[in-house]
Amino acid sequence: MKIPEEYNHKAVLLDTSVLIEISKGRDKMRPFSSVLQEANLAPYIIDAIYFEFVGHACSLRERTDLESLVSAEYPVVPSRSDDVANAVKLSQLYSIADRGRYKNIGYVDCLIAAQLLRYKNHVLLATLNIDDFPVFIFDRVVVSAYDVGEKVVTIALIGYNDEKMNIALERYNRAVEVEKRKTI
Repeated sequence: MKIPEEYNHKAVLLDTSVLIEISKGRDKMRPFSSVLQEANLAPYIIDAIYFEFVGHACSLRERTDLESLVSAEYPVVPSRSDDVANAVKLSQLYSIADRGRYKNIGYVDCLIAAQLLRYKNHVLLATLNIDDFPVFIFDRVVVSAYDVGEKVVTIALIGYNDEKMNIALERYNRAVEVEKRKTI
């Protein structure tokens, strides 16, 4: 995986799926971590990812281990009210684009996507859940496979695309106008 130079010295938001793989074996994920270090990308998580990651621990020992991993490695950034508003907007855009295809994209994924909107070209998202971040708004900057022993995981670095977002907003606004005319 080679990260384009324009993203060097930026931040990378780690999705829960990536944290889970890291927690299963840091040595197995070392190639991914090395790529982030080479590009000088600073990893972080948001509060909703912390909740998903630590909140599903099955024992006190597991919870302690997961909390230790996060506190030692990754700052936790709180979500803001504008992130929530953007998450709702994204959910609506997904529904207009294709109700069936994007119906399983949940609140946390929309909140993560809202981080990309907020920070624009200063943040990439690292995720295994590539389809949760639709290409009609986001770019797949880099997609790479990692052999972690018992399986191969595919990690994508997702970036925000302002031009695609503007097109999606225009499509959404047209759909809203059509709906308004139907109710008149």
